[in-house]
Formats: sequence, C-alpha cells, structure tokens
Amino acid sequence: MAKTTFKKKSPDESEATELETTSDSGGDIVSYNGPGGSGWDVADIRIPYMSLVQKSGNLSNEFPPGSFVYNKELMICDGKPEADAKAEGPSGPLDITILRADKYFVEDIPYDPDIRPKRFNTREEFLSEGFSLDYNAEMRVKEAAELVALLPVESQYAVFEDNDGNGYVRAAWICQSSAFGTVGRTVATAMMAGHLKDGVHKGKWALTSDLRSSKAMSWFVPIIRSMGRHDADFLEFVEAQCIL
Repeated sequence: MAKTTFKKKSPDESEATELETTSDSGGDIVSYNGPGGSGWDVADIRIPYMSLVQKSGNLSNEFPPGSFVYNKELMICDGKPEADAKAEGPSGPLDITILRADKYFVEDIPYDPDIRPKRFNTREEFLSEGFSLDYNAEMRVKEAAELVALLPVESQYAVFEDNDGNGYVRAAWICQSSAFGTVGRTVATAMMAGHLKDGVHKGKWALTSDLRSSKAMSWFVPIIRSMGRHDADFLEFVEAQCIL
C-alpha cells in the first residue's frame, strides 16, 4: 500500500468534507432528523474529490504531474507503474476500491470558470433538448463517469479503518474525455459483462497514470488495472461501513 503525505490546508480551502456522526453524543442522523425521520439523508453527504495532477494548473504548483491528490491537499500516490524507493512521497500503484459508478452526459463546451455545463443523467434528457453525441454536432455532449472510490491512507488521516487497522477515505472521482475511456469503460465492462456483475465494490484495482500526447499537447490519463476480487473479510468491512 502506498504511504500518504499531507500538506498544510490553505486558509481559503473550500472543499467539502464528509458528514461524520458520533454514537455517544446523540449526534447521529436519526437524532438530528427528529421523531418523524425527515431531514438529513444520503443526498446531503458531500465527499471530497480525487484529482489527477496535470502539467499545468494550480495543483501542479504543489504536486508532481501524474500524481493523484485527495481534497487538493493530500498526495496519495505518484501514479508510477512501479514503486520507487528513492521517491520523496508515496510511490507506485495505489490499491483502490470502486464503491459506486454512475454514468452521465455533460455539455461539451470550452472551459469557462463562470459557466457550468449542462448535465444530463440519461440519453433521453439530452436528446429532448437537441443535444447529440456526434463529435461534429453544434450542440454536443460527452460521456462522463462519476465514481466513488475507497482510497487507502495512513490511519491518522482515515475516516474508516478495517479489522487490520488499515485506514481509508472515500473520494468522488469524475472521469471525462480520455479518462472516461481508460477508467469509466473499464469499470463498466467489469460491472456489466465481467467479474463484478454482482457488485462493483467487490473488485480491487491498481491505479496509475500514463502520459498521452497529440501534435499540440500532452496530458496525463488515469489507468486502472483489475487485481481480482476482495476476500470475505474486506468485503464485510466495505459493506458494513463504506458503501453509501
């Protein structure tokens, strides 16, 4: 398992954190919801994101390109296919579990921080508004995957801990464009026509990154490789504590 390092959280950090409860203070979801059971539900839980660091952008000023970062502050692995004993931070493939995988469609427009692309959950939704998957269409959408991954971290940073004392956190992971092909379709194949038809959370994956290039630019894409299925003890931990 790759080791974990933290950088100090910036004062203006606005990433969401997970909803935690305490069983001995009356602060559980039922207590907050009241006798009628209305109020908080799973839709209110906000999970920090995992990001792949590119060659440019804010994260590249703090972390090496090709590495994976949790909540913009925690480098969880360098993305290398092999561990490097001389590396300053965590090195080598990261063992992850996909807890949930959803597909959606997003409006394909040039990046603008002031404009949020339209999102459609089904093909019928975007077709009804005149959008198309055709690359040459004037109103185009692209396929995307929204995953929830379970990531190993050192126990002092963990939200969850298995029976062996290993620490974990949940991370939201958005895979679009190249990442949809390398990760989204790989996970979908395992779920729909492979060894994880009985539950995507039952599989384990090795996460790395790979540098791709075109005539104009180069960029990193995430790569996941199946490592088979979890054993019964780990599955019991995942199903009892980690699945939303």
